[in-house]
Amino acid sequence: MTHERARVAHATRFHGPDAPQTALARRDLRAANLEAAIRRAVAEAPPLTGQQKARLRALLSPAAGTAARQQAARLDGDE
Repeated sequence: MTHERARVAHATRFHGPDAPQTALARRDLRAANLEAAIRRAVAEAPPLTGQQKARLRALLSPAAGTAARQQAARLDGDE
């Protein structure tokens, strides 16, 4: 994650805070932070049931958003 923070700082300094390079560096930093948080959560979590795994998979799928929330709700029995 240090690398990503350095990229944000570099891009901001040399290209400005609103430059496309800075936006990409910030996106990569957010992704690295998210990955680290997921790794911590997985390491600390108890074993998951198949239904719990399916809900989490739906939230992390490329089609995340409304479709994932609807699928997670179906798995919860909310619909």
